[in-house]
Amino acid sequence: MIDSVTIILKDFDLIKDWQKEFDGAKMIVITDRFTHRCFFPKSFAERRKKDGKYFPQLVLNHKDHELRIQISLPKFLFGTNLLEINETHLNQIHEELANELKQVGVNTTPKKIANSPLGRIDFCKNFRIPPHLGTSKQIIWKMSELGKKRSSDSRLSSFNQENNKEGTLLKFWNTSQGYAIYDKTMEILANGSTNVEKAIQENILSNDYGHNMIRFELSLQKKQALEVFLRTKIKDKKKDFYLRDVLKKELVKNILLEAFNKTFKPEELFILSLAEMKENKLEMYLLQKNLKLSEHMLLFYWINKAIKNGLPATLQELRSRTSSSTFNRHKKEVKKISEKINIPLSTTHSIASYLREEHQKFEILKPSDYPQFMNRCSISNNAVVLPE
Repeated sequence: MIDSVTIILKDFDLIKDWQKEFDGAKMIVITDRFTHRCFFPKSFAERRKKDGKYFPQLVLNHKDHELRIQISLPKFLFGTNLLEINETHLNQIHEELANELKQVGVNTTPKKIANSPLGRIDFCKNFRIPPHLGTSKQIIWKMSELGKKRSSDSRLSSFNQENNKEGTLLKFWNTSQGYAIYDKTMEILANGSTNVEKAIQENILSNDYGHNMIRFELSLQKKQALEVFLRTKIKDKKKDFYLRDVLKKELVKNILLEAFNKTFKPEELFILSLAEMKENKLEMYLLQKNLKLSEHMLLFYWINKAIKNGLPATLQELRSRTSSSTFNRHKKEVKKISEKINIPLSTTHSIASYLREEHQKFEILKPSDYPQFMNRCSISNNAVVLPE
């Protein structure tokens, strides 16, 4: 629902030897015109990362007595932003963050954090994609051809993992905001670093989890742009928006649905034929089996034949065109998989309709939705860690 935010904290005290904790320094542009020498807890953050625990990015402008806290809220609570937070987590976020800041010599209270304005917000939603609509990569490529956002630049790019799996990112942006659609599963494979994300990576690679999750993300990266945008959504408020103002399901749902509708209008162009949906479901099934390319291609060909011409005719052709060993090896697979690829006539044929309906449902993804990796984890001192 909301992932990364920047909290601008001014009401806090530092311990006497604060530079022992804030042992990193760099020049940072605080406004559009001025740079300041700022400090950050380099060694502490590195130790946390090494231990597989998440820690927010802290930037201390000591001269102006300002601490900017860039924090992924779901990673902070759950160890991963595959899961999502909601209104019920608000007090927990403030309390846990106050405790976490004490670890690096920053003394403040949950109430002071709650009354600190936001300088950045990433509104986001993760959606599971059913196999018959295609892989995340296929869908994002289709959307790149059809998506239009006036007054925005756009870019379609890929990111790769060591295991040769490829993720896809579609981004629209201008000077005030960015709108991104990307393959969330592959992004975790590429960038996951916490213990929970490592557990997710294992599940993805062992096919216990699946490979079809897309994220939609609207980013407001500057305080002034954020305030201009939110004035139109939240009545009777002009500036200094707090987390409690924006961490509201209906508000975030409407913001993301509006962004989707403005960007992807020609719904009829997203309609898939029954044959395309069967091919998509077959492709996803075979991808999850992690076959060699030659085996993948062979099964794809014969199962498509079975779907088109019927199983008896296909098996007869398979017997006549292959050796006895090849026929016997593939006969059971072709029969079993062909029976799994049926698509009910009531199934939605439109990618856009499905995604719009999911935006409207806006079902929050909770730890209980993913017992296959969350059962391996326990929450301790605000960080989710794998048991010994």
